[in-house]
This record gives sequence, structure tokens and C-alpha cells, in this order.
Amino acid sequence: MVKDRHYYDLLGVSPEGSASDIRKAYYLKAMKYHPDKNKDDPTAESRFKEISEAYQVLSDATLRARYDQLGPASACPEAGFISPEQIFKMLFGGDRFHTLIGDISLGRLLSEMATSDDQNSNTEEIREKIISEKSQKIQEERIEMLLSALISKTSLLIDGVYTEQAFTELLKEEAKDLSKESYGVSLLRSIGYVYSTRARLYLGKSSWFGLPGLFISIKEKGHIIGSLVETIGAVREVSKEPIKDSPDSEEKIKRAMWKATSFEIQATLREVCDRFLHPQSEMPRRAAAEFSTRRAQVLKLIGDTFRMVHE
Repeated sequence: MVKDRHYYDLLGVSPEGSASDIRKAYYLKAMKYHPDKNKDDPTAESRFKEISEAYQVLSDATLRARYDQLGPASACPEAGFISPEQIFKMLFGGDRFHTLIGDISLGRLLSEMATSDDQNSNTEEIREKIISEKSQKIQEERIEMLLSALISKTSLLIDGVYTEQAFTELLKEEAKDLSKESYGVSLLRSIGYVYSTRARLYLGKSSWFGLPGLFISIKEKGHIIGSLVETIGAVREVSKEPIKDSPDSEEKIKRAMWKATSFEIQATLREVCDRFLHPQSEMPRRAAAEFSTRRAQVLKLIGDTFRMVHE
């Protein structure tokens, strides 16, 4: 008999539920009750915060035991509760990936995908809606931060601080270190894909009458649309299913969360890369083109290195 059932009721699980049940319930509740999906409900933000607090307590074995025996007042995390956004960050890479992907805007993305009922909607229109409806100020700050970090990283090679061999070794060590984080390998491969593709697209436009760039552009558009269709399908599937105590059920939820995360990250990084490769410059046209070409070469090197990371 537990002293208080409130947190269990918030997540819709029984006090006998497993750690897996609690995790699955939180993922589903987070998608269903995100404030962006319930804009007309003045209690949505506080409810979403409470759901996140319930998860933080019940997902920690020690805090859960204290909660069961003594109630919520005795089960607060020592460092205090963290924000729902921070929970998403911890699930996918944590702070170690901050200068590579920034703060993930996953909540709104999940809400848009889960509630989009028009199966015949044009995927490009859905994609534009998702991207445009984000908080423009926050997203702009994120893009500028990531752009600044990318410029700093690439300048190590462009400015001659490192030789190409030394820079490549530095990247390999970074990738090896980051691969140990939650979803580290998958994140590195997603980042690497965007870096490599945008760099090859830029380099391809300046060779063979731009034909290589055209082929890469067509292929990437297919990748974007395909990823969006898969992500929407995965999110809708878990949004409509009841919580089941099975490995398959949890895998479906994780798959939906990851696909949404990867889609959001890649959409943001495409904008970062485009600004990186087309900087506002007062240099003569030829010098500016040579500078951007060098940036593209280094960007491709980083992307290719990240994509080769192993489990």
C-alpha cells in the first residue's frame, strides 16, 4: 500500500508498475498533454510540469521508494526538479551535445505530428508548418549559437591551428567520446549526414555545370519527405495505442521519440549549414567563393568522420 497515488494517477500506471511502464507512460503523456497541443487550456502548462515531476520521482528507484512510504513532500530530488525540456535533453545526448544540436524543440513537433489528421496532406506543407510555428526568437538564438560553434570548430583547420591529420584525429576522439552518451551514435550519424550532404550539395553546384549538386538536392528532398512520413506514422501509432507492458511497446515509443528528435535536429542543422556556407561577406566575389568552398570541404570532413562512428 502506497501512501499517495497522485503521481501514479498522473501517469496512468499502477503502484505495482515496472520502470518500463513508467517510462512508456511518461512518453505518451508528454505527447498528449504538451501545452502547445492544449493552447486553450489555462491549466495545461502546470499539468505538463506536474507530469514531468511525477516521472522524475517515479523513474528514480530511491525517490520512488520514499514517495511510496512517505508521500510527495519527502520525495523531492536533492537538486530540485528539472524542466520538461531538460528531460528531453537528457534522453537524447544530454549537455555534451549542446554545441552540436542546441536545445531540442521536441514537444511541439510531437504534438503537431500526433494531431495531424489529414493523411493526404502534402508532407512539405506539414514540414513547413512544424518549422514555422516554433518560437522564432528561441529558434533563431539556437541557430546563431550553433553557427558560432561550427565556425569556431572549423577555424581550427581553416586558420591552420591544426593540420588536417591532427584535426581529423581530434574529430575521431570527440566522436568516440560523444558516442557513449544516450543515443550518442545515432545523434552523431544524424549530424554527420546533414553536414556531409549540405557540404556536397554546395561543392556539387560549382562543378560539372552543377549537375552533381542537382542530383544530391533531389536525393536529399526524398530523404526529408521520407523521414517526415516515417516520423508522423510512428508518432501517430504510439499516440493511439494503449500502454502495454511489453518490450515491443516500449521500442515503438522509443522509435517515435527518436525519429521526431532526429527530424527536428536535421531541420535545424540544415539552416545552420546553409548560413555557414553562404555567409554575409564584403570579400570580393571570387575570394568569398573560395572561402565558402574551403568551409564546405572542412564541413564535409567533420560530417564524414561523425558518420563513421561505431557502436
